[in-house]
Amino acid sequence: MALDVDGVRMIAGIIREFLSAGTGVLLITHYPRILDYIEPNRVTVLYRGRVVAVGGLELVDRINQEGYKWVEEEIAVEARWNPRA
Repeated sequence: MALDVDGVRMIAGIIREFLSAGTGVLLITHYPRILDYIEPNRVTVLYRGRVVAVGGLELVDRINQEGYKWVEEEIAVEARWNPRA
């Protein structure tokens, strides 16, 4: 599904309503623009089915600046130290 800017704002508003009512929300996105309207409590980066990083908006900023190459590099380093990783 593709959303224009107005659609992203509308969806963000609905998510904020759920959050203000105490409902937990799991938002999976490859579209960081929605994060202009919703500030996540936690950001989790998955790579090849594994959680490889957990943090806050600094992870979103890093991905926006560097892409995902750093994730691949960190996985390669981990694999050298832990062959079962």
